Amino acid sequence: MRVSCFCVLFGIWAGIATVQAGAQQKQGTPSGASRTAWPAAFQRVEIPSSADGAQQAAYFLSAAETGGKKPLVVSLHAWSFGFEQDDPVAKRALQTGWNYIRPDFRGPNTNPDACLSRKALSDIDDAIAYAKAHSPVDERFVFVAGVSGGGLATLGTYMRSRHDVRLFLAWVPISDLVAWYGESVQRKNKYAQEILAVTSSKDTLNAEEARRRSPLFMGGPILPRPRLEIYAGIHDGHTGSVPVSQSLRFFNRLAGQYGRADARVSETEIAGLLNEIGGKDATGKIDGRAVVFHREIPQVSVTLFEGGHEMLAGHCFLRMKETWEAERGKKEGGQARSPSGLYAPPFETAAHPVFLSLPPGAIEPQGWLRDWAMDIKDGYTACMDDVDPEFKRAWTPDFKPTGENLAWPKGSWSFEGGAYWFDGMMKLGFALRDDALLKQARQRLYAVVDNMNAGTNGIFSFRGWIGTIPKIGRL
Repeated sequence: MRVSCFCVLFGIWAGIATVQAGAQQKQGTPSGASRTAWPAAFQRVEIPSSADGAQQAAYFLSAAETGGKKPLVVSLHAWSFGFEQDDPVAKRALQTGWNYIRPDFRGPNTNPDACLSRKALSDIDDAIAYAKAHSPVDERFVFVAGVSGGGLATLGTYMRSRHDVRLFLAWVPISDLVAWYGESVQRKNKYAQEILAVTSSKDTLNAEEARRRSPLFMGGPILPRPRLEIYAGIHDGHTGSVPVSQSLRFFNRLAGQYGRADARVSETEIAGLLNEIGGKDATGKIDGRAVVFHREIPQVSVTLFEGGHEMLAGHCFLRMKETWEAERGKKEGGQARSPSGLYAPPFETAAHPVFLSLPPGAIEPQGWLRDWAMDIKDGYTACMDDVDPEFKRAWTPDFKPTGENLAWPKGSWSFEGGAYWFDGMMKLGFALRDDALLKQARQRLYAVVDNMNAGTNGIFSFRGWIGTIPKIGRL
C-alpha cells in the first residue's frame, strides 16, 4: 500500500513538474521555477555551515547501499529561489538510483550572504561533504549542475570548490555581475535592484564587490577540473534575462587560461550570436533542439541551442550518465588515477603532499592584509618607472644590452631589478585582481616573449644577449 501511494504521488509530482517546466520555458524563465511538494524519498536535512555555524537546509537523496557506490548529483537552485525550487534533474536521479543533494546556499540572491559570497560557496562545499558522509558516493563521479543563478553558482563552484568534481553543467549562467547589472538596468527588470542588494550597494553599483562575486573575475580554478560544459538558448537575452555573451565570455576566459586562445569566440561572432544568428560550426540536436553554435577544447565547451532561458534537463542528466557509463566501463590497468581523472601519476607514491598547490588568484588578501597590499599598489609598485629611468627602459623591446649597456651600472642591473619589479607587480595584480597592474606587467613580459632570439634555449636569449659578447655567449 505504501509503495502504491508513493508511486501515485511521484507520478503526480513528476507530471506537474513537467507541465510547469514547459510553461516556464515558453515564458523564458528557468525550468522548474515554482514550488511543489517534493517526493517523500527526498529528505529535508539541516547542514551546519563551516563558515559561520548557521544551519543550511537541503533536499537529500541517498542511493541504496546495495549495488556499490553511485554518482552524486549536486543541483544548484536558480537566482530567485531557494532549495525548495522544483528540479527536473531530481526525478531523474531518483529513477536512476543515484545520490542527490539540493543545497540552499543562503537562499535567493537578494541579500549579501547569497550570490557567491564566501558563506554561500562554503555552504555548497559543506553540502557536498554532507552527501559524501551520509550516502554511498563514488567520489570519482560528483556532478554539479544549475540553471540561471544556479548556472552562476555552478561556475563559481568550478572556480572555488575544494571538492573533486568530474563534470560541471552550467545552463544559461551569469558570469559577470557588472555587465549583467548594466544589462538589467537597460531592460528595467528586477535583477538590477537585487544585484545592488547582494553587493551591499546603494544607488551606485559597488563594482569591486560585483567582480568579487563574478566567476569571470575569480581566481582559479583551485583544483584541476576535467570538464565544464556551458549551455544557453540562443534567444536568451531577448525572451529571457541573460544574454548569451555571459556564457561565451566565460568560455573565452578559460580558453585563454588553458592555452587555447585560438579557440576563443571572436567579438564579431559574439555580436552575431547576440543578434540570434547561429554560427557556422553548429551541428546536431540536443533534447530535440537544434544546436546553433558549438565550440570546445578538452577542458570546456559552450553550446548554444534553439531555445531561451532554460535547462534541457534530459540532456543535462544524459551527459552525467554518459560520463558515468564511459568511465565505469574503462579498465584502469593498474595505473593510479587522481579523483578528478586528470594528472594521474604513473604509480602511487608512498607519501602524499600535505599542501595543495594553488594557481595565482586562488587566495585573496582580506582585512589588514588587503589594506597593506593596496598601500603597496598605491606606492612604488605601480610607478617604479617614474621613480628611476633605469626601470623605464628595463625589459622594453627597444633596449639592447650591448656595448656599454652591458656594464652593471649602465644597464645590466635594470634587467635584474626590472625582473623583481615585474614579478611582484604581476603577483600583486593577480592577488588584487587589478587589471591595470596586470596590463602594466604584460606590456614588459610580452616584450620578452615577442623578442626571443630564434634557436636559443631561452636562457639569456632576450634580444641582443646571445653571441653579442663571447663571455656572455659562453654562459
